[in-house]
Amino acid sequence: MEMTNGQRNRLIKKELTKKYGSDNVSVVGGMGAAYGWAEVHIYTEKPETCYCKETESYCLECCKEINKKREEASKLIYAIPNIEFYTYNSDDAYNTESDCLSIQVSINN
Repeated sequence: MEMTNGQRNRLIKKELTKKYGSDNVSVVGGMGAAYGWAEVHIYTEKPETCYCKETESYCLECCKEINKKREEASKLIYAIPNIEFYTYNSDDAYNTESDCLSIQVSINN
């Protein structure tokens, strides 16, 4: 039986919650033209080595943390058995096919 978008999103939320906690993970499905997309948002704390505490932009250490969490989340999501996503083709002259999955990481101030 094929998994619905809601079932898929709940599985993603369940898996990511084990690692990041339920208050730090949001998984929603796209609506309208974005139907089928899985939009994942992870909230994390600034790393101890952060040096951007006085500015509004992220320092290199924060950027590294964001990329690390995004990569971890991606690996966890694709390790879920039978997980499937709709795909789209980029308009990049190479017709690159990608999954309809968006993973965003935000650092709490």
